[in-house]
Formats: sequence, C-alpha cells, structure tokens
Amino acid sequence: MASQLRHYRSGAVVHQYYDHRTQQHKRQKISQEEMLQRYVSHIPARHFKMVRYYDFLANRKRGSLLPKVYNALEMTVRGKPKRPGFAVLRKGFQGTAPYQRILCKGWLHFAGAVAGEYATKLLSDRLHRTAKKRWLQTHIWISAPEKWVLD
Repeated sequence: MASQLRHYRSGAVVHQYYDHRTQQHKRQKISQEEMLQRYVSHIPARHFKMVRYYDFLANRKRGSLLPKVYNALEMTVRGKPKRPGFAVLRKGFQGTAPYQRILCKGWLHFAGAVAGEYATKLLSDRLHRTAKKRWLQTHIWISAPEKWVLD
C-alpha cells in the first residue's frame, strides 16, 4: 500500500506509510521542500527510455537466448496456451449454447466458408444480393403479364 498524505500545515507535511521491516504503520513529518524532492526524484529525465527487461529477457534477444538459458538450466520450454475458440468464449460470457438461436431455440447449421475475404466485403456483397433479390421480386410481379400472375 502506498503512503497517504494525512496532514499539511504551515510548510510541514505528515504522511502515513507501512514499514515492511517492522510490519507497522508509521507517520512521518517532513518539510514541503523535502516532500517535493522525493516526489520529483521518481520522475525520469526527458527522453529517458525506461527499461523493464534486459540481457536474455529483452524483447530483441528473447527468442534466441531464452531457449539457450532453458537448456543450460535443464528446464522445459513452456509453449503458448491455445486460444479459446468462439464456442468456449460465448459459453463463458453468455452462459448459453454457442450455436443455439436465442429466440426460436433452433440450432445454427454450417452453410459454408469463404477464405481470403474481409468481413466488410462479405457483408456488403450479402446486402447487395438481398437488395437485388427484393428488387427482382417486386418488379417481376408488377411487370409480368396477367397470365403469369398467380391468384
């Protein structure tokens, strides 16, 4: 838990913190200049690059050096876990059967797959086909001769 500012009066700052050595909460009274110096000391210089991992854990060398470290320590390399699929995610999120329709309780059936096309293009093609089908349905019956029209 971070320290908490408890009191401020006439240039003196009192804050409470947890001392891990004694496992006790303590209060400390310091001047406002000292408080600002402590605060500013945690701000890195401009254009300073923060480094979290270095040596064999650095992103650039991790792929080539980490397997060597595992071999030297006689450890097994952990693989990436498999990502959950659509069915597992939907079952966990909604708590329903993933391929069951919500309203009519019917089941979805696989109709086909198209590889290499983006979803937006597939959707626009589908909307275009639907609009064309509706246009044909309305215009065929209107312009058809009387003998073709069904009663």
